[in-house]
Amino acid sequence: MKKLQTIPVQDLLPGMRVASAVADDGGRILLPAGAELSEATIGGLKRREIQEITVEVEVPDDPAALERHRQQVMERLGRLFRHAGEDRETQALYQAILKYRLEQRP
Repeated sequence: MKKLQTIPVQDLLPGMRVASAVADDGGRILLPAGAELSEATIGGLKRREIQEITVEVEVPDDPAALERHRQQVMERLGRLFRHAGEDRETQALYQAILKYRLEQRP
């Protein structure tokens, strides 16, 4: 799972991905969101005296939290669909919503 974290420029590492655009004092975009940092871009940020930027950080998934989320989603959908019937269209809708909600991480 990805998380946004604001990090001081001196702690940046090559390969990190910029989460939100980095602009200078004049409002000019120095790095767009999604740009991958390199030694050169980090050096450029330091030269321009940018103090910190927001990057995407990969955080390992907690298996227990994922299981709790799955159980909550299934219980909620069970309540919502309890009188919906068993026809093919209803089951297809249930499966589509289940898949979507399971992708929404806690």
